[in-house]
Amino acid sequence: MRPQRRITSVQTFAPFLLPAALAFKAFGVDLWQAQLANLLYLYALAALSFSMLYRRFGLFAGAVAALLVASTPGIITFGLNGYGEIPALAWCIAA
Repeated sequence: MRPQRRITSVQTFAPFLLPAALAFKAFGVDLWQAQLANLLYLYALAALSFSMLYRRFGLFAGAVAALLVASTPGIITFGLNGYGEIPALAWCIAA
């Protein structure tokens, strides 16, 4: 018999759950606390995209990158529901 591999994903593991749990502990449980971790990751993703292109191509390119990240189709529908796309992309760009 082969040993089973444990598969973990972003939405069910520490990069998303720890900030969300800290938001619940600090501010209680309500709708905006549930979205706080997602919004912070979205802000970090936009800031990382801005800084990455700003250093290479200048202010305009950095601002366009941040706006494109914030206006990605489906970012509100799927990305802010805790599925883990935004934290995963933020950590990938940060690395």
